[in-house]
Amino acid sequence: MIKTPAQKSQEKAKGYSIWLLPDDKSTHLLQGTIDTLSARFHSPVFQPHITLLGQLEGDQLSIMGSFNMLCKGVHPFMLGVRGIAYQNVFFRSMFCELSETGELMALNQLARERYGRETDKAYFPHLSLLYSHKSEAEKQTAVKSLKPQYPDLMTIASFALVKTQGEVGDWELLKRFELS
Repeated sequence: MIKTPAQKSQEKAKGYSIWLLPDDKSTHLLQGTIDTLSARFHSPVFQPHITLLGQLEGDQLSIMGSFNMLCKGVHPFMLGVRGIAYQNVFFRSMFCELSETGELMALNQLARERYGRETDKAYFPHLSLLYSHKSEAEKQTAVKSLKPQYPDLMTIASFALVKTQGEVGDWELLKRFELS
């Protein structure tokens, strides 16, 4: 099989991830930005999400059980977007910086405790717009010319448990939990 430029330059993820998913209106707006940036940079397309906790390892049944317990009693909540930023990291190439609300940080801490990950480095809440190894200059030019669309405020409407093993196209949604 011949690989496209996007496939050749992808990094691989491992394990399972717990994602927070924005409401439909925010998802539609963000997906448009992700699609546009992915087309411009020949990079993978992915669903808008905020990783609450990633690279979970272990058997799927145990991970699913802890996920189900984590979701109980959580209601939809709001997150503010502070703007767009960049890093020289494939999965954080270009992203929306998110407000570190008490609710979000407490939820991350609870997830860490559920999965025995209390000693992980500090949580960095963000919503990726581009997975890429492009230079900062290229990303700055894209932001100026494309004017990526993103909401100032979004409602977190659901959780997702995703098997994030391999390249982005190999990722598999295992369970979605709607918050109410």
